[in-house]
Amino acid sequence: MTISLGEEGIASPIVIVANTPGRVDEIHTDLETLADAGSRCFQQRETLPYEDSDPHIEIAAQRVDALAALLAGRAKILVTTGRALAERTPVPVASGETLALTLAVGDEPGLGPLAERLERMGFQRVGTVREIGEYAVRGGIVDVFAFGHRAPVRVELWGDDIESIRSFDALTQRSTETHQHTEILPIALAQGKATTESRSLLEILPTTTLLIRLDPDREEATRTHLWMEVREARERAGPGASPIETLVASPEACERQIRAFRQLTLAGGPRERELSVEPPPDIDRDLGRLVQRLAASMDTGEQVAIVCDNDGQIERLEEILRERGGATLARYVTLGIGSLSGGFQVGGSHPLLILTDHEIFRRSYRRARPRFRGAATLESIASIRPGEYVVHMDHGIGRYRGIERVEIGGETIETLEIEYAQGELLRLPHYRLDLI
Repeated sequence: MTISLGEEGIASPIVIVANTPGRVDEIHTDLETLADAGSRCFQQRETLPYEDSDPHIEIAAQRVDALAALLAGRAKILVTTGRALAERTPVPVASGETLALTLAVGDEPGLGPLAERLERMGFQRVGTVREIGEYAVRGGIVDVFAFGHRAPVRVELWGDDIESIRSFDALTQRSTETHQHTEILPIALAQGKATTESRSLLEILPTTTLLIRLDPDREEATRTHLWMEVREARERAGPGASPIETLVASPEACERQIRAFRQLTLAGGPRERELSVEPPPDIDRDLGRLVQRLAASMDTGEQVAIVCDNDGQIERLEEILRERGGATLARYVTLGIGSLSGGFQVGGSHPLLILTDHEIFRRSYRRARPRFRGAATLESIASIRPGEYVVHMDHGIGRYRGIERVEIGGETIETLEIEYAQGELLRLPHYRLDLI
């Protein structure tokens, strides 16, 4: 494929617009492997406005994390879909208020204002914090368990001042680690609050943004279809429902806003500069063909890297390259561990060839799990019967009691109930099943 770039050059942040949520995850995972560039994933919602169904709490977490990074200027690359560009999201507009709450030792938030801010961010006040989405106030101490944290944090205040910030064990309530600062992301972005205003991603992005559009025609069709679906849902919802425009930007508004950004597209338009990107050569387990292709790269000065799943694969390829191509070829090729959906080759004055071990040996690709997602699923727990023992990576051996639905920040999610000594119960959200 060939991608074209306008005459003004590359800007920041870079927003990659993919066609499907699966492709978004794939690109985001590849970016995390290839470069530490501050990439974020802004997935589209799994439900339409006006639908009476539970939103996906993992996707909500990804969206909040991406928005917080974008508004703070930390998101260098953002991967999203054409539909997600049009979906409007509540963002803070109150004076001095940001999406993420950053607390540091020495700050003076005040106990009352801090609790009020957590309420606005969707946290539920409880007596003792056990799960994500909860906060508790006892004397001059505020406990809170936020997205992206492996454990809840305890903020101790003296008057209005923060004296200390510590992580603590949700089961034993004992402190485990001290911090100088912590960042707390909202549990939910609530519509209609005086401190927020609904905006689409296109309305939030800075004017310096570069849009990389993988399939503009399909992208535009997706937004038109979304607008029609939401309009039909609005008619079914009745007269008291929110106006469509507060929930989704119209296709016309999106196209007008898109034209204001510099763009990189895969086809069409005048080509001021070109970057030739092609699929990798087909090796298909032919190691002689592999060595021949790598030798040609070494002769022409093309940089070569092979991404492997593990150390064993690196050792295997090093041995193959030494035996079949010699020590010089083996040293020329860079081998590293990572998760990449597929290789590619880039032409131009600085040619580059990226290969993957799963393509070389024709094996299935196992994508690394994206942020906020666990490796396990609720279906994989189905074989465990209540009363059997499970091992939690942090809390150790406990007795599985079954699956329970609980409400967090106004959203209902599945949790695993695990019993420990003296009848202590731990409810583990389904998105942390990787700890079991």
